[in-house]
Amino acid sequence: MKSILVIAWEFPGVNTIQGTALARRIGQVVKGLSSHYTIWVIHPNHANEKEEWIKINENLYRLPIQNFKFSFPKNAFLRKIKTFFYALTIGDYTSIWARKAFKRLSAFSLTYDVCISFFTPRAPLWLGYLLKKKFNKPWMVDFQDPYIEGVENYLLKKMIKWWTKKVASKADCRIHINEIIANYDSHALGLEFKVLPHAVPLPYINLRENKFIEIRQDKITFIYAGSLDPKIQFPYVLFSVVNKTKHTIQFKIASQKSVYNLFKNNIHNRNIEITYLGWLSNQELKKEVSQSDAILLFPKKIFVIPSKLYEYLSWDVPICICGEDAGVLVNFLKKISSDHLINDTEEKFLACLEKMANNDYSMCLNPLVIRDRIYNEDNLVYDYRKEIEKIL
Repeated sequence: MKSILVIAWEFPGVNTIQGTALARRIGQVVKGLSSHYTIWVIHPNHANEKEEWIKINENLYRLPIQNFKFSFPKNAFLRKIKTFFYALTIGDYTSIWARKAFKRLSAFSLTYDVCISFFTPRAPLWLGYLLKKKFNKPWMVDFQDPYIEGVENYLLKKMIKWWTKKVASKADCRIHINEIIANYDSHALGLEFKVLPHAVPLPYINLRENKFIEIRQDKITFIYAGSLDPKIQFPYVLFSVVNKTKHTIQFKIASQKSVYNLFKNNIHNRNIEITYLGWLSNQELKKEVSQSDAILLFPKKIFVIPSKLYEYLSWDVPICICGEDAGVLVNFLKKISSDHLINDTEEKFLACLEKMANNDYSMCLNPLVIRDRIYNEDNLVYDYRKEIEKIL
C-alpha cells in the first residue's frame, strides 16, 4: 500500500462549529484517504509528548513534534527587521518548527509516496519544500487562504509574494478552496491552482426530521456559534434593525465573551434578550441549535467563505445570512440560485424578520434544499484521490 505524508499545523480532531476550517479540511481528507493509503500526519504539539509515531488505526499514524519557543524583540524596529528576515528566508516564524520537524523526520528515515502540505500558516509549506528538495517526491499544497494571509505591511507583502512563489512553484499540485482566491493567487504568483471546495459533511444533526418545524412560542430565537471579527464581518446591519424592531428576539451566543459583549453593547432594545452560552461541547451545541429558529451567519469582507457555512449546511436548521460580503459567498450561492438570500441591507434583513415572525423562512438558506447540490465528503475525497493519482 502506498503512503501519504500529511503536514499540518494542527492535528484534525472532532468537527465542531468551534473547530477551524483547516482542522475540518484535514480531518475529512485524512479520514477519507486512510482506507486507500497509509497516512502519516506530522504536526506541532505544545504538550510534552514523546516524539514517536502514534498509531491511530490500521492505516493512520501521527507524529506530534514539540513546538518551538519563540519571542519577538521588545524594540519595534528590531521586531520588524526580524519579521522581514523570516519572510524572506522561511516565510514566517512558524517555520522555525519546520526545521526541527525536518530533522526528526530524517531521523526516522520515513519513506512515503506523496506529501501534502496544508496552509496556513507557512510552516507546512516550508517543510514540504525542504522534503521536496531532499527526496524529490510528489508534493501537493492545499491552500486554505490567500497566499498573503495575515500580512498587511506593503514591503512584507512583496517579500511573502517572492517567498511563496519560490516555494509553491516546486509543488506538483496546488489546490485552493474557491475560484476567486485561486484566480487571485494564480494572477499574483503566476502559478496554476486546482479548485476543490470544502466538503459539506453528511447530516449528523437531524434536528427537524427533514422539515422546518415551528418551535417558537412568543419570540424568534437565533443562535450564533464561533468567533466574530467586526473588522472583516459586519453585524451592524443586524444591530440597527433589531434596535428598532417590535418583535421579541433572543440571541444565544455560543462563543467567547467578546462576541457576547459586542451584541450586548450594540443592542439596546428591551425586546431583545441576549444569552451568553460560552464555548459548548458538540452535544451541548446540538441541543441549543435544536431549540433555535435559525442560525446566524455573518459574511466576510475578504475573499473567504465563512467556514461555519459548511457546518451549518449539515444541520437541518434555517441559516440567516446578514451583512456585507466581498463577493465569494455571493459567487458560491449563485451556483445554487440562492445569492439573493444574503441580507446585506437593513431593508432586506427587516423583511427577513417579518417573514420569520410569520413562520416563513424563504429569506433564509434551507440546508435541505442545497446540500445535495454542492460537494459532500465523498466528492471531496474522490477528487483528492484523482489529484494524488495524477502526480504519483
